[in-house]
Amino acid sequence: MVRPGLALGLLALVAATTQPSCQEAWETQLCKDAADKICAKWFDCWPVVSQNLWGDVDDCAAGMKVLCDDSEAWSDCDVDNEALSECNDGIEGSACGQLPSACHDVADCYGDND
Repeated sequence: MVRPGLALGLLALVAATTQPSCQEAWETQLCKDAADKICAKWFDCWPVVSQNLWGDVDDCAAGMKVLCDDSEAWSDCDVDNEALSECNDGIEGSACGQLPSACHDVADCYGDND
């Protein structure tokens, strides 16, 4: 029989090791938001090209989110949350082809490690 105190301690240990950190959770949300906004912008600005590349906005956003969430695995570069947040905040108001400079900084994370 497992004692209640020991069971609670083990549960807390398991929960602590399986929960993402606040920074990782923030990055996950920023990646989702930015992927949704960037893909919506691309499909609004260049619908034919975007459709040929990704099919639809949802497939585009899903692929972008995976790249962002797993930036360390894909490019050996961890996306900077501050830059990602600044990028995310400026996407919707940007003109076609004129994403905020922070978005370019995030993209450079991928390009620097090819």
